[in-house]
Amino acid sequence: SAFTQWAQSFCINDFAQFVIINHMDRLKIYRTSYKKIGASLQQFGKFLMSTLQSTPGTTDYMSAKVMAPLLRAMDTMSFMKILLNSILNSMTVIIGALSCIIIYCLMIIDVENKTFECGVLRSIGMLKRSLVQILNMKSLLFCLPGIVCGLLVSTLANIPISDVLSDYVTVP
Repeated sequence: SAFTQWAQSFCINDFAQFVIINHMDRLKIYRTSYKKIGASLQQFGKFLMSTLQSTPGTTDYMSAKVMAPLLRAMDTMSFMKILLNSILNSMTVIIGALSCIIIYCLMIIDVENKTFECGVLRSIGMLKRSLVQILNMKSLLFCLPGIVCGLLVSTLANIPISDVLSDYVTVP
């Protein structure tokens, strides 16, 4: 038929300067790690080129070039990711150190205020080890509520933040 003849003689280079081909499982690929995305796109590009070069009548594709703009954009953003991760990690270390200093200061203030009581307990026969255990228990009682409250607040704050961010990060 005429359509079959036209389809066999059809050359896409007569009609387009470039062709965009999407991978069928691109959403699954985009949700993996950066290295896996690069490997998958490279493998897909090799498959496309080998298919085009082995198809009869496609000699025009010998100079074809496979481009992955998403991977190129991810290359430029990888530096930002490293920078933000290092900033957030250093902030976490600084905040952790400050919280340890605050707990230490609270313990020192508590011990200074209760020095007389500690002296009385020691004078009536309390062992030094028992007194240290009491102070350790107090420090644990200082820390646990803060840790529990901090985890609870961060978990509750994560829910709306992740909802807002998920609106900006949707994949078509």
